[in-house]
Amino acid sequence: MDLNSLLRPRSIAVIGASNNPGFGRASCANLIDSPISERIYFINPRPQVIMGKQTLEKVQDVPEPIDLAVIATPKSTVIPLLKDAASMGCKAAVVYASGYSELGREGARDEQELRQVAEELGIAVCGPNCAGFVNNIDGIKAFGLTITIPPRVGNVGLLAQSGQVCNHLMSVKQLGFSYCISSGNNAVVDNVDYLRFLAEDDNTKAIAMYLEGVRQPDALVEALDLAAKRRKPVVILKTGISEKGQKIATAHTGSLTGSDSAYNALFSKLGVLRVYDMEELVTTCMLLSYLDSIPTEPTFAVLNLSGGEAAIAADLTHLNGLELAEFRPETLDKLGELLPFYATPNNPLDTTATLAQDPETYYKVLKTVMADPNVGFIVVSLRVPELIDSSNQRTQMGLCNAITRAAQEENAKPIIIVSSLSGQRAPELLEKYTAAGVPILSSPKYGFSAIKHLVSLLKYQRPETVSDMVKVKVAHTGQVKRRICSEHESKSMLQRYGLPVTKESLVNDEESLLRAADAIGYPVVLKVDSADLPHKTEAGAVKLNVSRDQLVDAYGEILSNVRNYDPNAKINGVLVQEMLPPGMEVIVGVNRDEQFGPMILVGLGGILVEVFKDVAIRLAPLTKQEALEMIESLRAAPLFHGYRGGAELDVDALANLLVNVSKFAFENSDEVLELDMNPVFVYPKGQGVRIADALLVRNA
Repeated sequence: MDLNSLLRPRSIAVIGASNNPGFGRASCANLIDSPISERIYFINPRPQVIMGKQTLEKVQDVPEPIDLAVIATPKSTVIPLLKDAASMGCKAAVVYASGYSELGREGARDEQELRQVAEELGIAVCGPNCAGFVNNIDGIKAFGLTITIPPRVGNVGLLAQSGQVCNHLMSVKQLGFSYCISSGNNAVVDNVDYLRFLAEDDNTKAIAMYLEGVRQPDALVEALDLAAKRRKPVVILKTGISEKGQKIATAHTGSLTGSDSAYNALFSKLGVLRVYDMEELVTTCMLLSYLDSIPTEPTFAVLNLSGGEAAIAADLTHLNGLELAEFRPETLDKLGELLPFYATPNNPLDTTATLAQDPETYYKVLKTVMADPNVGFIVVSLRVPELIDSSNQRTQMGLCNAITRAAQEENAKPIIIVSSLSGQRAPELLEKYTAAGVPILSSPKYGFSAIKHLVSLLKYQRPETVSDMVKVKVAHTGQVKRRICSEHESKSMLQRYGLPVTKESLVNDEESLLRAADAIGYPVVLKVDSADLPHKTEAGAVKLNVSRDQLVDAYGEILSNVRNYDPNAKINGVLVQEMLPPGMEVIVGVNRDEQFGPMILVGLGGILVEVFKDVAIRLAPLTKQEALEMIESLRAAPLFHGYRGGAELDVDALANLLVNVSKFAFENSDEVLELDMNPVFVYPKGQGVRIADALLVRNA
């Protein structure tokens, strides 16, 4: 969809223009000073002068074709006005009116009618239930809320379903925007259309998004992948983690919030940076916006003016999973020469407060650290004050000159300031740091969180399997009828994909029982095979380490236990399985998300999965690298690598299993709803993995 008529119009009609407070007046006030003010027309059936401009009675009175209609009138008038605008060649509209899908079934019907009419007329509609947009590149503010602080021109594209969230973020002085779009209900033009526009826009360096939900999950995958291929960072504040959050988002814009774990899996696959509040969103976007160049290495150095700040920086580095650079011996020697005798060269580095009064030496320290090949970028812990006065001018300007001088020299590495406290910054300092490409991040908590996102961006490599996701429509619609498979049926399907299940036979009498057990070898495992008993242990339907002498009695006992536990359970027979040697127990699972398709899970298995909930989840299909990253992301990862004298485990075999399970789930995504393989035994390196138990839920 071409959004130029909507976001870059050459002529605009404000329908419902007014001198009274509201969307109509705010739209007029925001547009009146635009570069195309002579081609902006205010429409009101009652003749009046608004902000020096004479109104026209109806849109047909406009003396030229209209690119954009801004409709600031009640819901009942919207469709007739769209038709009037279309008669004037209009190809785009902003609809502020609410009362659509956010109100439920009846509103959803009205929204469907709006969508149908707009599509028939060929009009790209922003909204309804939105606040409009600001195009800072062309100076056009088709925005229905009062803008108290005009958004600064910059390179961040802002997309928010909430008008107030958009308005609040626009007012942040330190952050500059290319576009600010409040999309509302996305009835015609969807979030993904705006996202694609911003991904392709040369004036936009990074994309900030407040997201409640999506209507076109497959298109979202394509748009995010476009941004990933263009190496354009996307930072998303996604609501709906909690049940209440999901309900509020649905009531707010009628959004399908979706599974939060599925969004996390999607974001991980496509390199999206997820944040959890507006402060983190702003801080992360400031960092991405201001940096003239992206660091080449994820390791960094932290410079502080005190030991206390150095200790705080060390802890925050650890808590955010970041890695400090190891200074080379020549760097340590040079720092030893530059620093006071009572300072100890280290990383984080306490330069001592003495250097605050010696900007030339501070500059030399920066250059020395910057020259170390192990250092990808430098973090300066420094409180940048709100005001410059006689008490701090010499110190602050001296440090500012040293930092900006180092940052602007040839082959300089990025410098990031993390202020020790949040607050406003002295304009003269902010201007100098900004001009030098040195961002000032709001506080240690949010500053190091933003640095974590930067490092994540540096390490991201687009998986080749994203292309498979883009080719296949990931959303699953239609009625779902769940059918639980027995263990034997589940494993038979897995075996066809070459997955390492146990050797087993299904028997229905004692003669076949003995024959099967003799063929497999003792000891064996006996289990009832019944789709009606997914939790066999609770029914007393599992016997382990069964010898030949115990075989017949164990067989009879299992059948008796099942009859007592659930007389109506349909029994297919008894499974005779090989008794696997003990290994580390993990769980491998599949859950098909309604919007994004099959998700693959791995974590500690057995009963530990319910106790510790130590799992990693990604969207299928997986590459081998993704599978390895999943395993290494677990808190239990050290157990795979010979923890405290234990054997190093076959991580490679487990990763291969995850890849193959993801292929199985992806290729059968219309059929496979859930898969639970627990436990999967992981053996010492070179000895592989085996699936001891499996439960498959199919779409019948």
